[in-house]
Amino acid sequence: MDLTTLGALALRGDVFSERKPLLLLAYLALRGTRTRAHAAEFLWPDSEPSLQRKSLSEALRKLRRLGPGVIVEPDDERIATEISCDATALLALAQEDVGDDATATCRRVMDVYAGPFLEGLEGDRRLGLGPGVVEWILETRDEIHVTAEDAILRCAERMARNGLFRMATTAVARALDELPDVGHFPTPTTVERRHALLLAGGDFARAEREAETAREAYGDLDLATDPSAAQARLDVRRELPPVPDPFVGREAEGNEILARFADDAKAIAITGLAGIGKTALIAAVARRARDVQLFEAGTAYVSLAQLPRRAAESDVVEYLASALSVAPTRNDGVGLARALGASKQLLVLDDAER
Repeated sequence: MDLTTLGALALRGDVFSERKPLLLLAYLALRGTRTRAHAAEFLWPDSEPSLQRKSLSEALRKLRRLGPGVIVEPDDERIATEISCDATALLALAQEDVGDDATATCRRVMDVYAGPFLEGLEGDRRLGLGPGVVEWILETRDEIHVTAEDAILRCAERMARNGLFRMATTAVARALDELPDVGHFPTPTTVERRHALLLAGGDFARAEREAETAREAYGDLDLATDPSAAQARLDVRRELPPVPDPFVGREAEGNEILARFADDAKAIAITGLAGIGKTALIAAVARRARDVQLFEAGTAYVSLAQLPRRAAESDVVEYLASALSVAPTRNDGVGLARALGASKQLLVLDDAER
């Protein structure tokens, strides 16, 4: 049984639908353990103290009947809940490190966010909500909105840093559709982040709307003027990952790889289970190749971890072209090879098993 508070107030897995007890449950889920006196006064502010206690007792009685953990009573004075809540899950998810799979993290955030927190509840006069409850609903709604959008922007920025500009733009566009600025106005920093991500992936119409918002609300902000400038601001990275120090026990494999490259090998695949040190090995080899100038055009490193599994060839080509700052005339492997030219360069593709 889960408590739904985003977009609607309901218990998933149960037909119980009385809104005041469910509001009490939402308050406990978001705010943690409360005293009975506080909860009674908070939710029934216009009643006499005796009626407040009676209303709370009745709400608790109904909630206890739903099952264990719905209401927890550490002692005679305090109440809490152990029920799962979508709002608390979203806040926790949004605080996590984006990690390598920003696409999956972004999708999880959007899947959990089903709408504004307790949407429309503050306007239900039948509940007799006091100003304190209404203020808490609106503040929590704003907090969840800002936190969710920031998580999506961080995910999109991670995608962009890895060259996935179109995916980053799509993520931001979806966030603007599903997390509209209703009762909330974006900060200048948020507008700048949105604008750069939209422009970098070529969504000129949405980027212009964000620029117009910025001009109307804040005057002239320092916004990127074209996709290339936006991409530069998002800092596409292709540095080699660090090598453990000391890095021992892999000299034989490293020497063999270098020898094959010296014999003009066109491609070498390094395979094995996750965590055995494939990335560290190739990073060490690439550094040695760079030190002895084995490749006249140097070394480029691109992680493919941000690409979805079984990505289409065109998406892979777009990703690599963005990461390597080249512009193929056709969106396939042949076009990418021609764009890279005839110079001898070591191109390290990490996570290629995807």
